[in-house]
Amino acid sequence: MAVASFGGHLVQLLRITRFLSDRAQVSYVTTSDQAVGMLPPKSEFMIVDDFSRWNPKIIPRSAKQMWKAISRFKPTIVVSTGAAPGLVALFVAYLRGKKTIWVDSMANTQRLSMSGRIARRFATLTLTQWEHLADGVDVVWAGNVFTNKSLL
Repeated sequence: MAVASFGGHLVQLLRITRFLSDRAQVSYVTTSDQAVGMLPPKSEFMIVDDFSRWNPKIIPRSAKQMWKAISRFKPTIVVSTGAAPGLVALFVAYLRGKKTIWVDSMANTQRLSMSGRIARRFATLTLTQWEHLADGVDVVWAGNVFTNKSLL
């Protein structure tokens, strides 16, 4: 299951999943019905509420939506490029015993995003797209989604 907020996070996620589609069925969870036209044809998808740290009251509703998405799609792995809804998805997946991968946004050049800093505490794998942000323990560098076809 691939989860990302609409916009740049989704663009980066789609760059990753296009290399996965020949190996696995990918279901998508995103925050805008405008994203439907960007998804691969015949993709399973679900639209969920968007939120940020500025409106945290939506977190419980988001957690319920992510629980429902995981129940519906039954993923073995949940991957997200962010933002806040993706973090909630990974946490719910973690609670359900799923493998999780956080790919921090390319936009975070100086330090991991706030969501990335939280995700590294429970994600199975946390990736940064900037080599100098990797610590080799909690955060791994494997290139970026624009140049590396084997990021995942």
